[in-house]
Amino acid sequence: MATRESILSQMQAGDTAAAQARIDSEMIPASTTYLDAIDLFEASLLADMEAASPLLAADATSTRTLTLAMTALAVVLGGLLSWMITRSIVGPMRRAIAHTQRVAGGDLTQSLNGNHQRSEIGQLETALGGMQGTLQQIVGRIRAATEGVATASSQIASAARICRSAPRRRPTAWNGRPARLRT
Repeated sequence: MATRESILSQMQAGDTAAAQARIDSEMIPASTTYLDAIDLFEASLLADMEAASPLLAADATSTRTLTLAMTALAVVLGGLLSWMITRSIVGPMRRAIAHTQRVAGGDLTQSLNGNHQRSEIGQLETALGGMQGTLQQIVGRIRAATEGVATASSQIASAARICRSAPRRRPTAWNGRPARLRT
């Protein structure tokens, strides 16, 4: 820096020949040394990059392989998880549907095991079991009422037969005399 300013002062003072001689003897060799150092540094960087290139390629290949393996693992685990979730929903729903169809067909003897008490499907199974129990009670009451009606009907029919088979008598008053019928 000081050399450059000194050469510039010589040129401004009019001593261009001395300034040119200093440029040739001091500045150009320093510039050449500087440029040679830059070339050496560039060559060193290129050599380092070429030496690291196979390592970088291996790292890139390793990273690509690892990424593909992780993606495949994620796809397999995602598929397995979705299959398990679907199975945990579809199986109990199918049992609930089959049970509901049996109840709709009149079969109140089969019970539904609510294995999933905490899930919504378990709550549905519990509700279906409760509905089945209520229907069994209603059918039992209807059956009892029907048997009562059948018993009463049988008794009425029996009384009617007795009345028909008995001889007909003329109504009498309480005192034993024939009653007068009002017309």
